[in-house]
Amino acid sequence: MEETKADFINSYNEVIETFTGNGLNVPEELTDPVFEYTYDISALFDAFKFLNASKFAESIGISPSLMRHYKSGDTYISAKQAKKIEAGLHRLARELLAVSL
Repeated sequence: MEETKADFINSYNEVIETFTGNGLNVPEELTDPVFEYTYDISALFDAFKFLNASKFAESIGISPSLMRHYKSGDTYISAKQAKKIEAGLHRLARELLAVSL
């Protein structure tokens, strides 16, 4: 994922250099943009291999079998289901932040 982000930023910088190198003004919408990176379900579980898709699914009330289909990319995921998964991930993150050892 980091390599992909770096490649994207490099491409953005090349676009800016093309404008400035040709004596053109950089369009306002390209000045100081904020990039938001999102994952699809498959990429999420690939990036965070320590997450068990089936156990995570159970913890948020989704069928483990359905989550495995989402993970493999062979089943469409609705916006509602994606938000449910995202909310579950955020809840897990808050729980982990509260851990003391």
